[in-house]
Amino acid sequence: MSFVISVSCWIVSYPCKVTSARSPYSACFSHLRRLRQIRNYVTQEVMAQLVTSLVISRLDYCNSALAGLPASTLAPQQRVQNAAARLVLNRDRRSHITPALQQLHWLPVKYRIIFKIATLMHHILHDRCPSYLIDLVAFNMANSQRRQLRSSQTRARSPETDTDAIWQTRLLSLWSQYMEQSSSSSPRH
Repeated sequence: MSFVISVSCWIVSYPCKVTSARSPYSACFSHLRRLRQIRNYVTQEVMAQLVTSLVISRLDYCNSALAGLPASTLAPQQRVQNAAARLVLNRDRRSHITPALQQLHWLPVKYRIIFKIATLMHHILHDRCPSYLIDLVAFNMANSQRRQLRSSQTRARSPETDTDAIWQTRLLSLWSQYMEQSSSSSPRH
């Protein structure tokens, strides 16, 4: 059994099996229980700021390592986010969560991860991030050996020799999927 450890984010290298310590989720629910006690004393805006800073920030921390994993793996994070949205908007457990997330302008966990990775890749593409991140990714345009290929026109990523990091592989595959979808959905004249 081998582990990838990235700033307190643990991933076990079994196929489709991610082990995350239960403490982050239980800590989130603990914060939500404490915030529920003061819900009647603060405004909705203040409650949204408290929940975002104490709970949602913990969900966003290191979640890009979970990209491409099955929904069952993301379910604990989604439950925390749903509970946080219900607390902010003062909804009961049985109310639908999609309108609540839309009202708060919160993406579901799966799409938060994709958005985070797409934003990171956008910054890498436009050289607006630290050089160590830029060095991790090479686009086909910069690779002179692949100039004659059709993929050199799409700004798709080219595989690097250092693909040991699980998150790097997922990051690049999600970027390629995003580029394929955006080129197929763009209007043609």
